[in-house]
Amino acid sequence: MSQTQENTDTKRVEPDFFPPGSNVCFICLTEADTAKNLQTIFKEQGYLTTGAASVSTAVQKLRLNQYQCIVLEDRPDFKPIYDEIKTWPGNIRRDINLILIGSDAPSLHQQKAFIAGANFFINKGDLERMKELINQALKGYEDYYQPWNQAREVKNAH
Repeated sequence: MSQTQENTDTKRVEPDFFPPGSNVCFICLTEADTAKNLQTIFKEQGYLTTGAASVSTAVQKLRLNQYQCIVLEDRPDFKPIYDEIKTWPGNIRRDINLILIGSDAPSLHQQKAFIAGANFFINKGDLERMKELINQALKGYEDYYQPWNQAREVKNAH
């Protein structure tokens, strides 16, 4: 992702199109190599991936599309993205596994993730363990939200 900001008034963003029922991960990082590595990891887990080239495009794409997983870099200049996510109601936010990648806490640090409003935090320094950590984050999210999903299924059945 480039550090230059696009003018949201002139840049039109189109919705992503994926087959119905697809699991899609939105990846927004400044380091292209890390983003590419994550795309491979998520594809191995059955996810389709997409992303954005700037913060403003990321915000627009998050407004237009529904993703099952979002991976963001923990950076001050990504604040507009975090602000957008904070506007989502609980039932929408619960359906999205938000994973932050940063450097100011150890991987899977629960308090760091909680304070940031994310489900999981992964340290950039753990690139060699990234596949294992992403798999733990996906499994942990699934286990944690299983009761919510079961309750929703029961409610929708009636």
